[in-house]
Amino acid sequence: MDYLSDTSFLIRLWRDKEKCRERRFIEQHAYETVGLPWIVKAEFLRGVFLANQDEQPTVDFLARYLTVWPTENTLKLYARSVSDLGHSRTILHLFRSIWRHWHEGTHPTRS
Repeated sequence: MDYLSDTSFLIRLWRDKEKCRERRFIEQHAYETVGLPWIVKAEFLRGVFLANQDEQPTVDFLARYLTVWPTENTLKLYARSVSDLGHSRTILHLFRSIWRHWHEGTHPTRS
């Protein structure tokens, strides 16, 4: 896998189809693999369900991309980091929390 996508990347691909920079990126990297963390796929599907859209076109769209599943250690690190944040769940706070756990050795393992 060469790249990981986030939900915003998928939304722009979905909405703009042919003319967005995300589409150009995919075309320029046609021989490389874009992976979607499982939670990104779940967030995208959640939006489809909230909007009462047909599920099948979305499933077909998402099937183009490799699903990336977390390891047990990744799940623990994520859960610990998010629990540290309380109600201030910004990306910056999440990044700082993960960085602290990773570099201060309070994570389960580094494997």
